[in-house]
Amino acid sequence: MPGTTLARGNILSNVVLQANLTPVAVAANSTVEQNFAVVGLISSDQVSAMSFQGAFAVNVAPVNFRVATANVLTVAFQNPTNGAVTPPSGNYFVEVNRIEALPAPANLV
Repeated sequence: MPGTTLARGNILSNVVLQANLTPVAVAANSTVEQNFAVVGLISSDQVSAMSFQGAFAVNVAPVNFRVATANVLTVAFQNPTNGAVTPPSGNYFVEVNRIEALPAPANLV
């Protein structure tokens, strides 16, 4: 419930969204960020997990994910191979935490 706890950056809500993503190829031996439109995200949201809902048959993986701006999910894909690889397109589950009080405090006092 909003406003019922001390303003310490408590989680107001935790939801899992289903986002249909179409990543582009990731160059050999690199980690590259890609942006995707995900309606409903706000800039202060925190993404805590992400998983592809299907067969992940290529050697490339999401290694970092964050909300860049409102409605924009940024995913860093890592490709450890010697050739360009395209991450799978399709549905990804994205776990999003929304903070209760902003700005979050700098300490616990």
